[in-house]
Amino acid sequence: MPATEYGKYLKKLRIDKDKTLAAMAKDMGIAPSSLSAIESSERVIPVDFTEKISEKYSLDDTAKDELKELELKTPRNALQLDFKKSGSTQEQKRKFPLLKL
Repeated sequence: MPATEYGKYLKKLRIDKDKTLAAMAKDMGIAPSSLSAIESSERVIPVDFTEKISEKYSLDDTAKDELKELELKTPRNALQLDFKKSGSTQEQKRKFPLLKL
């Protein structure tokens, strides 16, 4: 699958910030291979990844909005549920152990 506009934007941001793949991955708390897979559209964009990138690299509102829009335009092959934002309970975590709650 060719890189999406999101992946291209992310790679350009990394290069513009003079970061290696390993350095940006470390900043984001993920493996370099995961970041590479996100850039090349081989991996789904993790929940809150855009917000974390925006915060970590102090993107202005225009850049944040552009990145978020590109994320929304990126095709997804999976459904992502973010129970953190829903106030998940211990009971939900017990019932759905394979989900990141």
